[in-house]
Amino acid sequence: MSSLERIVVRDIISEDLAMRSSAAELFEALDGLNGDTVEVDFEGVKSCTRSFADEYDQRKRLSTKSIREVNMPTSVHQLLMAVANPKKKDQIVDIERLKVNVL
Repeated sequence: MSSLERIVVRDIISEDLAMRSSAAELFEALDGLNGDTVEVDFEGVKSCTRSFADEYDQRKRLSTKSIREVNMPTSVHQLLMAVANPKKKDQIVDIERLKVNVL
């Protein structure tokens, strides 16, 4: 039987999610919970950096727990989706054909 645990991001870190180390701290708290299903509550979160989002995404993928986010602001959700599904960037310079002249 699975048990549901709940963690409030603002209470563990802050309302501004800025650093990779903050995401690591969140997952240390999350991993310390007994339940195998965790509800991560983003209520009150105001901002999020790409660094935090990337680390959160990586840690979530590696976690053995089932994680469900609730009350996530649209801006945070969009950033997490962007880091989870990166778009292929077009190559601007073809290094194979690049010719360098010595001055």
